[in-house]
Order: sequence, then C-alpha cells, then structure tokens
Amino acid sequence: MLDESGYPTTLDPADMQRRLTVLERLTALGAAARSLTGSAIGNGGLRVYGGGSIRVEDGGSLYVDQGNLVLGAGSVRGTALKGQILTDFQSTTSTSFEVSTAWVRSVSITVTRPAWATRTVVSCQAAVNLPVYGAMRGYLTGSGSTLDICTTPRSSRSDSDTSASLAWGGVTTAASITAAIDTRTFFSDTTLTPRRADLQVSCTFMR
Repeated sequence: MLDESGYPTTLDPADMQRRLTVLERLTALGAAARSLTGSAIGNGGLRVYGGGSIRVEDGGSLYVDQGNLVLGAGSVRGTALKGQILTDFQSTTSTSFEVSTAWVRSVSITVTRPAWATRTVVSCQAAVNLPVYGAMRGYLTGSGSTLDICTTPRSSRSDSDTSASLAWGGVTTAASITAAIDTRTFFSDTTLTPRRADLQVSCTFMR
C-alpha cells in the first residue's frame, strides 16, 4: 500500500485481514443481488426503480394469492385475479316426482354465476327411471332449446320400469340458469309410483 506521499507503507496484517473480510462480504452481496432463487421478501417490500421491470420467463407465473394487484389507474381485487375461470358441479336426485301423461318437472338445479363472470359454459347429464313406457326431456334456460328422448323398457317383453339418459349443454350470458328434467308417460294410470330422476350439472364461469 502507498501513503499520502505515494511511498510504500508497512503492511499491517490486521488491516489486511479486515480488508479481506470486507471484500468477501461485498462479493457475497453481489452474488445475492444477481440471483434471488428461493428468496423471500418481508413487509419492507421490493422496489424497482430507474426504469427497471420484473419479467417472468421460462413458463413461470406471477401469483397474487391473498392481496390485490394495484395499477396506476386503479386495482384488480385478488378474488378476481383467481377467478378468471371458475368451475362448479352440482347434482340432485328425486324419487317423488309426479307421473303423468303431460310433461311435468321431475328435478331441477339453478346455478347463479359470479358477478365478475360474463358467460357460463354448461354441461348437463341426466338419467331417469319410470314405472312405465314414457319420455324424458333435458331442459336448460338460456340455451333456447330442449332435448327429448323416449325411455326404453328394461325387458323387451315388458313396458314397465323403463329408463333413459341424456347429455346436453350450452353457453349463456344469463345471470342465472336452470337445468331440469321433465318427464311424461304414455299410460294414464295415476296410481303409478315414480322411480328415480338424477341430474348432474357442470359449469365453467368465464370473464
């Protein structure tokens, strides 16, 4: 080392050790600044300044689990960030519906979409057992159509205990929709006892 006049000075081992320690610390800090793999940032937060940016590469993601994404002109609530696409499944069974020669509602499910969503993709599956030969209808509000099918006897030698199944769906912008099974029979015996009607509805809500 040189003094203020430019002449060599006597090396101080303690001073050299101190300088090496400082150099090692600065080197470690520099390495950490270049890589934050697996790091955590506390309530002090992370500030990017001087025109810098945060970039997500190689298939990564930016998660906002519980907080909000705050923008210059407003904010996006955390629940909306997690709810761009939301799925729902509901099912119901009835064994007490009316048996009639006219169309009657046997079972139904009403689904209300979240306020943030703008449309709902609906998929319905249903099955029905009737005590006599008849028909079932799959119904969905907002789709503008229904789907009918006749039931078939469980035994080719008998008209009793018939069954049928349906699958249908649609896309709707309605705030709420109702999926339902309507049934009817082709015999006028009013003493018949209903068998079973099952309905399953899967929904995907989308912004």
